Amino acid sequence: MTILPRPNHFNFIVFSILIFLGISSRSPAQISINGGRGLFRITSAETVNSGNLYVSSFGSMYLKKSDSSLAKDYHLSLTFTYGLFSFLEFDGRFVAYQDDQSHIWGPVGNTQMGLKLQIPITSRFFSLGVGSKIIFPTAPEQNVPYEAFSADGIGWTPEAYMTFNLTDALQYPLKVYVNGGYMDHKLFDGMFANKIDETYARVGFKFPVKSAMFYWEFDSRQFIHRRSEIAFKENWMYSNQGIVFVGPYNLIMNIALDLKLTQDDPATKYKPKDYANWKLWLGVTKYIPLKKYATQAIDKRRERKLRSDQIERQEALRKERGKADEEITQMKEMLKKKQTKKKPKKD
Repeated sequence: MTILPRPNHFNFIVFSILIFLGISSRSPAQISINGGRGLFRITSAETVNSGNLYVSSFGSMYLKKSDSSLAKDYHLSLTFTYGLFSFLEFDGRFVAYQDDQSHIWGPVGNTQMGLKLQIPITSRFFSLGVGSKIIFPTAPEQNVPYEAFSADGIGWTPEAYMTFNLTDALQYPLKVYVNGGYMDHKLFDGMFANKIDETYARVGFKFPVKSAMFYWEFDSRQFIHRRSEIAFKENWMYSNQGIVFVGPYNLIMNIALDLKLTQDDPATKYKPKDYANWKLWLGVTKYIPLKKYATQAIDKRRERKLRSDQIERQEALRKERGKADEEITQMKEMLKKKQTKKKPKKD
C-alpha cells in the first residue's frame, strides 16, 4: 500500500502542475533515459544532429509502506548522446546510484553503451531505425527490488525502432513511436536461449500543448522462455506519462510518472520480483553543440592566423620601407658629397 493518493488522482494533480510549468517554455528536444533521441524509455528512429552532444541525468523516487515501516527507493542515471553522423548516434548510460533495500547507501548499477542507425528513407511520414546496446554488469548486486530485471553477465539487446509523423495527415503535430527488441541478459551463456532472456515492446506518442511537449508510452518486457511459468500480466508492464520543457539556463526538463500495470496471478507457481507501484522521475538534459563550438574555434584560429599573417606582412613592409628610406638617405648624402667636390675654388 502506497502513501500517495490513488494513481488517477495523483496523475491529475501532477499534470495540473506540469501544465502550469510548461506554459512559458519553448519546444525542446528530448532524450530518453537509456540515451538516444526518444521519449522516456522509447527510442526514436530519428537521430540527433551530427556533432551535437546531450548530457542527461534522471532521478526517481518511490515510497512504500510495509509492515509498519517505510521503504524508500531512489535512483540516479547519467546518460550521454552524441551524433556521430546525421544518420548514426552513439549513446551510453551509467546507473550512478540505486537503492538495494539492504544498505543505508545504495551501490551503483549497470552500465550500457549503444549505437543507433537511422535507415535512409525519403519519407516525411515514416522513419525506421535499428540499434544495439551492450550491457556491462558493473552493479555489485543484481536484480535489486523495485527495478527491472537484471543479470550478472554481459548483455546484448538488438533493437528496431519506428516513428510515424502524423502532422500532414492530421494537420496536427502528433508523432507515434513503436519499439521492439530482444534482451539477451547473458550473451556468452546460451545466446537467445537462456531462460532469463526477455523480449520487449513499447508504443507511445507525443504532442505539443502550448510550448511544452506531452508524451505517453507503454512499456512491456516478457520472459520469452518462461511463458508456461509466468503469466503475461505478471511481467514488467508500465505506463509512463510526462512533460518536457525548457527550464532555466536552457536546460531541457523532463518530468514523468511511472504507473505499474503488472498484476499478480494466483494460478502461476513462479512469483516475479516486486516492481514499484509508481515512480516519480525528474530528468535534466544539457545540450552542447560541439560541432558548432569546434567550427567557431577553427574560425577563430583561422582569424588569428590571418591577423598574424597580416601583422607579419605589415612588419615586413615596414622594414622594407625603412630599408628603402635608409638607402635613399645614403644616396642623398653621397650625391651631396659629390656636388661639394665639384664646386670651383675661389681665387
